[in-house]
Amino acid sequence: MKVIYSCYWGSYLAVVAASLHLGLLKWDDGLSKEKILNLPFFGIIKKEDLGEMILVGTDNRGREVYVMGSKKSGRIIERSLNGFAQIYGMEKQKVDFIDLINCNNFYTSLGTFMIHKLGFRNAGMTVLIWGIKKSFSRLRNLVIKVLNEPAYL
Repeated sequence: MKVIYSCYWGSYLAVVAASLHLGLLKWDDGLSKEKILNLPFFGIIKKEDLGEMILVGTDNRGREVYVMGSKKSGRIIERSLNGFAQIYGMEKQKVDFIDLINCNNFYTSLGTFMIHKLGFRNAGMTVLIWGIKKSFSRLRNLVIKVLNEPAYL
């Protein structure tokens, strides 16, 4: 089974979710700016990488965990994956696509806009990380739900 966490850029919320899933970021750790900035792939996925699935690691159940930037197309990608699975007779449970668009908030959007459109990387990261902290409980609950799903072999 493969787990794909997707957000607008694939570089922020998706990386935090994948890191929680893999235990690289602990549930009860203080969510400091330094810890977030040091997560693998955080903030380094570029525009030309949108749509690429990037392997972050394998969890303790053998599931490969990916991140992917999908802009606002997460629901379309999820339906496409399910359609391909149906056409090729594959089980839908082999790929778990998690669109994190609902974990986005004003501050994560503003921070990414400041970074990518205005070029204000430091100020944008500060705003973005504040937004991630504000949506952390929603993000954590989604990851917990994925972790508790039955394993399909």
